[in-house]
Parts: sequence; structure tokens; C-alpha cells
Amino acid sequence: MNKKDYLEKIRRHCENLVIYLADDKREKAEMACRAFTEYVERLWNRHNELLQIEAFSINADPGRMTKHEITLAELQLAFVDKTEAFHQQVYATISAFIMLLSHIADQKFLSQMPVDSLTKFLRHISDKSYESIVKDQAALLIKSADFRSKFIDHPQQHALHDWITYSYGTGVCIIYFIRKGNEVYFIEPRDPYAPNFVPPVNYKSFYVSPAHTQVFLAVTYFTEKVLSSLVPEKEKKTPKTNKSKKKK
Repeated sequence: MNKKDYLEKIRRHCENLVIYLADDKREKAEMACRAFTEYVERLWNRHNELLQIEAFSINADPGRMTKHEITLAELQLAFVDKTEAFHQQVYATISAFIMLLSHIADQKFLSQMPVDSLTKFLRHISDKSYESIVKDQAALLIKSADFRSKFIDHPQQHALHDWITYSYGTGVCIIYFIRKGNEVYFIEPRDPYAPNFVPPVNYKSFYVSPAHTQVFLAVTYFTEKVLSSLVPEKEKKTPKTNKSKKKK
């Protein structure tokens, strides 16, 4: 789903929900929808920036880096910076989505929805009777939130890790590890998300940063699906027209 189609769906869902709100609540709901779409726009930009530095990292060679006046260390730090910025924006976007729901969902939905914790919210939605793919997307977003907490916002609360960037042919990730020795091994590029993956270093334990494109797609699918589930079936079947506003 491209950005235009996604945002059109979100705006249409919001339009189909605000008509059931009283006038004093409708204005705030419309404002919350605009704010959420702005967060999405910024997330799209963060993801594109990360993809650009990822593409450069995959195809990096000494000649190309010299041409761009960048060292390998600087390139790796740039990838870490864009990765952190992306996951920060994921967190902010889902937080904005919770804010949107708090203004646009009905009381039955809101009475059960946690708002004090993003992770609690995602688990709550996952536990509801949505299709299994929504649960899978929620799980990916929880991984992103955990990564943000452990390696971006609260590193002082966790064990000190070393890190390397790892290119596996179709993408790049960050491997955080607790060192056991100084050995570094050459291995053919492998899928870092495979169950049997081991990093090319001597380690006690390791952690692989979440697959950013999967997380990005999870944001778009999850938010559209949850919002769509709140729209009454009669509104989904009604062609888009200038509907008269209803009051409670």
C-alpha cells in the first residue's frame, strides 16, 4: 500500500466515525486524525532515509566511500542513527494512534483500552478477536518498542553491549552483543532473523535490531485494520458522499 492510498483510507475511516460524535467532540477527533497523519508522514520520511543509508551500506566499497568522503566508522554510525530515529518515530506514531482512538472510538472500545503503556495497548489489541495477521503485526511493533527501550532510551537500565552493523545481502541490521572474546569470524551472509543465526563474533549473548521494513509495514497494516474495525458495516458499504452530520 502506497502512502497516498494508506492516508486516504485513514481519512475515510475517520470521516465515517466522526459523524457519530457530538459537535464538541467532533472537532477534537478531526484534529487528532490530522495529527496522526502528520506522524505517519514523518514515519514515511524516516523509513525512506533509513532505506537510503541501508542501500549505501550494502553496496559500500572503499572507492565509493572515498568519493563521498565518508569512513566505514562514519557510515556505520549513520546507519545506527537512522535506525534509532526510525524506531523512535514508530513509537511516536503508535502513541499518536492511541491518542486518535481515544478521541474517535466508542465508549465500549475505550473502556477496555489501556492508554498508559504502548506495549499494554498492543498486547490488548492482540488479545482481542482480530485475525491472526493483526496479532503478528502487533508482535512486530512490540519488538520495536522493546528495542527503543533497551538500546535507545534506557541503555543505563540494561547490560553494556558492543555492536556491529551486519549486511546480509538484502538488508542491513545492527547486532548488539556481550563480548566473550576478541575473535571475529568470516562467514557467508546469512539471514540474521533465522532461528539458527549466530553472529561473526565471539559472544556471550546477542540481539538483532528489528527488521525495519517489516516494522514499517506493520504500522500501516495494524493502524488501518484497527481503525477499520471500528467503522460500522453500513458505513463501509455506503459510497462516499456529503453525509449529514449526526449528533448523539
